[in-house]
Amino acid sequence: MGAESPAGVESTKRYCWNCGESVADKMNYCPNCRADLSDGGDGYESEPVDQQQPQAERPTSGWYAYIFVGIGVIIIGLVGIYASEVLATGATSLEDIRFARQLQGIATLVAMGGAFLTAFSVFKDATHLAQTSDWSPRRWVWTIGSFMGGINFLVIPAYLYLRKQRTNRS
Repeated sequence: MGAESPAGVESTKRYCWNCGESVADKMNYCPNCRADLSDGGDGYESEPVDQQQPQAERPTSGWYAYIFVGIGVIIIGLVGIYASEVLATGATSLEDIRFARQLQGIATLVAMGGAFLTAFSVFKDATHLAQTSDWSPRRWVWTIGSFMGGINFLVIPAYLYLRKQRTNRS
């Protein structure tokens, strides 16, 4: 089973249990599919596995969906801010103006909450990707950019595009 190395020491050929890639004895993760091989040898096969077997899915980030939820909350808040401005413009009494301004305050808080949710989700998703993929995004750059009003509608699509391109995950 083993081949003689130049030093006369027998070396064994090991293969990933998931994808069949040849791996070194001391590897904790497969360099090809990132399968966990740290089970004290249980993650290795002595012969290549059938290459036609489907690879196990890489774990996905549960935070990825919250990025879109946060974007939706931001949009709802912005619509509320706009609606309160329309109400304030057409208001004839002081009570109507107060109501419109209260609505505007609530809508602003909703939009800010959506921005916080989006930024936090981007941070958690980027942390997950750094641990489970070849792409290691600069978490704080993406997080701060996705929180800042105005540029977040540019930063978030850029993050999602690069995420898809570099990890092949949507």
